[in-house]
Amino acid sequence: MPLPGSAAFRLDQAEQDCRDLEAISNLLRKTAGAITPIIQRLTYGTLPLAVRESCIMLEALAEEIERDDVATVQEAAAL
Repeated sequence: MPLPGSAAFRLDQAEQDCRDLEAISNLLRKTAGAITPIIQRLTYGTLPLAVRESCIMLEALAEEIERDDVATVQEAAAL
């Protein structure tokens, strides 16, 4: 096990954080997939409801986490 504060320790922590970020991203996508059919069966689903945008927003957030947050963690660990 690398010593706390060492470069190897930071890299190990970054790898764990990236795995956790991936898990969060996957959960967001699963949630979007689970609520899509519920939204589709709403009787008043054609109204300007915020819920109509929720799946799009969850997918976009998942993508941003995978792209930006992972890169941010990796860059911070490399310092």
